[in-house]
Amino acid sequence: MTIALSADDLSVGGPGFALLENVSLRLHAGELVGLLGASGAGKSTLARALLGSLPPGLRVTGGECRRTGPVALVPQEPALCLNPFRRIGAQILDRAPLGGPRHASTRAVLDLMSMLGLEGSQALLQAFPHQLSGGQQQRVAWAQALVRQPRVLLADEPTAALDALLQREIVDRIADRVRQQAIATLWISHDVGLLAALTSTLLVMDDGVIVERGATADVLRAPQHPATRRLLEAAA
Repeated sequence: MTIALSADDLSVGGPGFALLENVSLRLHAGELVGLLGASGAGKSTLARALLGSLPPGLRVTGGECRRTGPVALVPQEPALCLNPFRRIGAQILDRAPLGGPRHASTRAVLDLMSMLGLEGSQALLQAFPHQLSGGQQQRVAWAQALVRQPRVLLADEPTAALDALLQREIVDRIADRVRQQAIATLWISHDVGLLAALTSTLLVMDDGVIVERGATADVLRAPQHPATRRLLEAAA
């Protein structure tokens, strides 16, 4: 399988502190990899480092990350990728993944919004973010990420604002899309059941370190690291 993104011994921190230490991973085209960890484990920092967009005060202190094409992020807080003063349609059309083209057709946007269950898509294109519910904003964030078919997708707790009944239907549609388009996907979540159903490989992060990795079913059936066992016990 083609490697779309790789990190080797990636470390991230700031003056006098470290948030990630010697993280290595591979994302292959069309593969869905899960990243499981408690709050504060470093999952979002890893996503930002892989994107190449760390917040002020943080920097890569060791190792490297290689990307072979456009990378897009679906953030945990959808409002972070929406300008409150611009209409939704313009924001989706203007959103380009890192290293990707800056063009998408209105037809492609409408088709994608329909796939994401956004009813009344034409009207939504004219809306401002504050006129949308949290779940609608989250699906708009997905549309922004997927509209130009990135090579790599980093999804950071990307369904937190979706209602439980809608979540699984939307997740299944997204999973079908990324597999069809051979998009390498890192799906970050604390939802063990979701990762079990969605991903083929599971990484477990604790205190900025990948402490366990393997086939998702194997890791969940016979966890080897105490941090993994704690997460599974908490989810039971």
